[in-house]
Amino acid sequence: MAGEFHFPWLAANAIDTRTGAPYFKPYTVLHRKGLKIAVLGMITPGIPKWLPQHLWDGIEFEDMIGTARKWVPLIQEKEHPDLLIGLFHAGYNYNYAGENKDTPRNENATMLVARQVEGFDIIVSGHDHQEKVEEITNDAGHKVLIVDARSHARALGKITVSLTRHAGHYDKTYTATGYGLSPEIHTGPESGESLYRHSHRRIYRNIIGAGRPVRSFGFYRLHT
Repeated sequence: MAGEFHFPWLAANAIDTRTGAPYFKPYTVLHRKGLKIAVLGMITPGIPKWLPQHLWDGIEFEDMIGTARKWVPLIQEKEHPDLLIGLFHAGYNYNYAGENKDTPRNENATMLVARQVEGFDIIVSGHDHQEKVEEITNDAGHKVLIVDARSHARALGKITVSLTRHAGHYDKTYTATGYGLSPEIHTGPESGESLYRHSHRRIYRNIIGAGRPVRSFGFYRLHT
């Protein structure tokens, strides 16, 4: 399925158990107006909690903090990016469901990565369906912007980055705004949520093959 899309699937901590390497690309590099932007992708390690194994068989989901500590230095050494962005399918509240900052493979480790792993400029997160715009100071004393735009196209997140060149490096400032959409907007025929649901209807109303029944929370929500 990944090969049908015209963009990279990023998941540095989704590991192919046969090879020990990431199952998907760990990161990608974008070039925009003379800037080099690296994007490191990770997914929540909580996948095995709610999806049956036959959907992810052959993949092991490693801890996000450990994965970031491995890949950020490698990206910096190889790519020398002007900007490093984390793109995480993982939530903000690391205490969710009784977990804490010391829980291995924490399901919602976005804040933990932002605080403990030096190198990120911006982290765009998801999974917990919360709207969040927050700038934190990490353990190394540097600013990291975290943005989460909820779910189901009910909100938008806009990030503005300003870079000023100074003798071989950039001074960076970031601002972000979360736009929560009103009921009139996100239920209209041209709304993001309406288009989201319409796109799924186009898919699940067509027969594309046959397989075993799937029991998962996401599947149940899609069809109710």
